[in-house]
Amino acid sequence: MRETQFIRQNAPKWEEFEQVLEGAHRDPDRLNELFVQITDDLSFSRTFYPNRSVRVYLNDLAQRIFLSIYQGPKNRSLAFSGFWLEKLPLAMYAARRDMLIALLVFAGAFLTGALSSAMDPEFPELILGERYMEMTKGNIASGDPMAVYKKMGPFDMTLGITANNLFVASLTFIFGILYGIGSLMILASNGIMLGAFQYFFVQEGLFWESFLTIWIHGTLEISAIVIAGGAGLTMGRGLAFPGAYTRAQAFQRAARRGLQILFGITPLIVLAGIFESFLTRHTDTPDWIRGAFILACLTFVIAYFIWYPYYKASRLGSASLAEPEFAVHKPPLPDLAYIRNAGQVFGDLFPFFQRRFPTVLGLSLLAAGLFCFPVFFFGRAVPPATFFRIDFSLFASLEALGQFYHHRNAIPWAPWLNVPILALFSTLLFPRLMGKPPGPRVTVLVQFIKALAPAAFMVGILHAQSPYASFIILVFFPLLLLWMAVLALEPEIRGLGMRRALFLALPNFSRIFALLLLLMLTGGLFFSLLDTGLAWTYLNLISWVVRLNSEQMEQFSAVVLASLTYFFHFLIYGMIVTGFGLMYYSLVEIMEANQLNQRIREIGRKRQIRGLEQETA
Repeated sequence: MRETQFIRQNAPKWEEFEQVLEGAHRDPDRLNELFVQITDDLSFSRTFYPNRSVRVYLNDLAQRIFLSIYQGPKNRSLAFSGFWLEKLPLAMYAARRDMLIALLVFAGAFLTGALSSAMDPEFPELILGERYMEMTKGNIASGDPMAVYKKMGPFDMTLGITANNLFVASLTFIFGILYGIGSLMILASNGIMLGAFQYFFVQEGLFWESFLTIWIHGTLEISAIVIAGGAGLTMGRGLAFPGAYTRAQAFQRAARRGLQILFGITPLIVLAGIFESFLTRHTDTPDWIRGAFILACLTFVIAYFIWYPYYKASRLGSASLAEPEFAVHKPPLPDLAYIRNAGQVFGDLFPFFQRRFPTVLGLSLLAAGLFCFPVFFFGRAVPPATFFRIDFSLFASLEALGQFYHHRNAIPWAPWLNVPILALFSTLLFPRLMGKPPGPRVTVLVQFIKALAPAAFMVGILHAQSPYASFIILVFFPLLLLWMAVLALEPEIRGLGMRRALFLALPNFSRIFALLLLLMLTGGLFFSLLDTGLAWTYLNLISWVVRLNSEQMEQFSAVVLASLTYFFHFLIYGMIVTGFGLMYYSLVEIMEANQLNQRIREIGRKRQIRGLEQETA
């Protein structure tokens, strides 16, 4: 039966089912009868129309009927209390090691900030800013050292502080996706700032007054930031150490737990904003009341976020703590010779890229070193005049990327370093990504020399800075990338391999054009990680630990940012290489049908014995 006939024949029945579902009074017997009929139609559609929308529609309809019959009424109050009394404490217990690491990092950073301030009285001004320190010193001189908490109205102050603290906590968690390193850096940065700020009041003889004022709100606020850092570490650990799960499965489990924890600390952040706006300003409150309030907040944090998770876990036992399990086997890599369009290549790209990521990472570091070392060591200008970035606005790193290919400052030969680096990167990476064993060194050397030609074309296009650069890149780069794939994956090819690349590319240009467009858009999004300010946070940490004057810091920043930008550029290039390696095999199969011919030759060579294949004699 054709799909259109199947739909036309059953549409009135399906419409009746939807009307019954949407009705106020549902007959359970009638729903049960409908469920049987719908599942029959669903089985039929799965058999004959597995990739059509009618199967999706019937599957959704069957689920709705099933839930209407078998799902009891939801008790929202029980679901709400269940989160706070069950899910969140168990999530905290599961993440207990990450929470401990986050606490130790923050405490260590706090002590570092305090000790640095003790050894260098100018350290607080370095990290807190000259303007803020002058304002605080002015408040101390006027007899009201905590006047900073009294300058705004309580309501406006609550909104501003709460929004800022929610942003910081969310950022601390989200940066955990960088294998936990981002969360640790933000925790360290905040810990050093807090330690320096607190020790500044010790130096001024105002420790007790500052402690009783700051920690009225700081007990909840700092606890929330540390817990957010632990949640970020949980997510990053799932990504970095998947164990028996696939990386995607481990990340899904860890991210779900981290999000539960992040949601759970939201009330803490809101309360901290309210306390800071309405209570902290009353510095004339008796000390014993303020001290008791701080102790009560600390007791609540310890009781609910530390003691109660352990208590709940001990009551439930290890069997009840198990999360829903995923399949532990890693799916095999897709068949290379399978004919894919651009979307299918994009979907199959990441399993290949993930399994070879250490290789891509190592080659990207090598490329960054091969470029940045000679440029900064032999360049005639100081680093800030060689490469620079104005700000960390969105996509600023993409704009700065052009400096590596069209250099105007003192190093005219710098762009052409990219030619051997691109050729070497592609020659070494293409075979490894596709799982081919490395060839003899002489063969690899010959491949590298041949790859200089397409690499020179690439660099020449980027160096020219034509007003039509975007159009030229989209037209010629697919051909050049496929050319590099041919040279790397067909070591026996004679000549430069350009004719072979054109043979594969021209009849299938729409495929490789669409693939490059997809990969460039995805790479641009990944590249924007450089614009999040995380690199700037790292530079601030370095400047606090290693004392550099403004000129030295400017030079150091230029070297670090240029190296990071170039390194990320090759990580993205590695992803593009992976995509074109997969597309190469598809194009070979389209043009030559090697696998199809092999399967045709095998027809008749195998016979079935009780469902098993056996080779014929």
